[in-house]
Amino acid sequence: MDGKWIYNDDESGVWNKCDEAYDTREEAIAAGREAAKEYGWTDLFVARKEIAKPKISIDAYEILNNAALELNDRYGFCTELGECFLSSFSDTERSLLQEMLDKAMTEWLKSINYQSGLFICCEMERVPIGEEETK
Repeated sequence: MDGKWIYNDDESGVWNKCDEAYDTREEAIAAGREAAKEYGWTDLFVARKEIAKPKISIDAYEILNNAALELNDRYGFCTELGECFLSSFSDTERSLLQEMLDKAMTEWLKSINYQSGLFICCEMERVPIGEEETK
C-alpha cells in the first residue's frame, strides 16, 4: 500500500472515501472522477499514501525508575532503597537493557504480524472537476 494513490472529496480530515489504492496518480484521478459523478462532489483531491510506521520504544530508565519507586512503596517509602537500586546499574548495563527491550518490541510486533493501517497523505493536490462531471 505504501506509495499508492487515493482520492477524497476533502483535503483534510479522514481520507476514507476511497475503498482501494491505485498504482498511479492517473488511476486515482479516474476513479475519483467516477466517485464525484456518483456522489455529486464539488471537489476532488488525490494523494500518495505513506504508511505510518510507529517507532515504539520502551524507555529502560523509566522501567528501572518504576522498579525503584515500587521498592520505596513496598518498604515504607524508604527512598534510599530505590536510589541504591537505580545507582547499582552502570551506563553500559542500562544500554544493554535498552537494546534488549527494543529487540523484544520488534520481535513482538513481528510475531503478531502487526500491520499499521495508519498512513499520511503526501503529494496531495486538488483536481479540477467540471460541472458536467458532477451530473
